[in-house]
Amino acid sequence: MPSRNYQAPNLDFTNVLSLLELCVKCKINCKIKKSIKDKLIEKAGKEGAQCASLTWAGERKDVGIARLALSQMNIQIFLHPRLPNKLDPAQWDDFLFWDVMTKLPSLWQLTIWRPTIQ
Repeated sequence: MPSRNYQAPNLDFTNVLSLLELCVKCKINCKIKKSIKDKLIEKAGKEGAQCASLTWAGERKDVGIARLALSQMNIQIFLHPRLPNKLDPAQWDDFLFWDVMTKLPSLWQLTIWRPTIQ
C-alpha cells in the first residue's frame, strides 16, 4: 500500500477547529488528525488565535497543542487574549487574561503561573 501524505485544506482558524472537532468525534485516522492539528497551530499563529487553541487543548487535555499554542504567544497575546464568539465563531471577542486562565484545567493554571511569577 503506497504511503499517503495528508494535507489539511486551507481554511481559517475557526473552520480548521471545526474540522478537527469532527475528526475527534468520528475517530479519524491519526495521520489525518495530525495534519489538521498542524494546520490549527499554523492558523492560530497567523490569526492571533493562540489562546483559542490553548483553551481548546485544555478542554481535551491535549498537552501537545497546549505547548505549541503557548510557544507562539507573546506578552501581548498572553495578557489580551481573543476567543471566537460562541454564537458567531466568525466574530472574535476580547477577554481578560483571567477569563482564559479559568477555562484551563487547574494543574495547567499552576504550571503556567509558576514561571510567570518567579
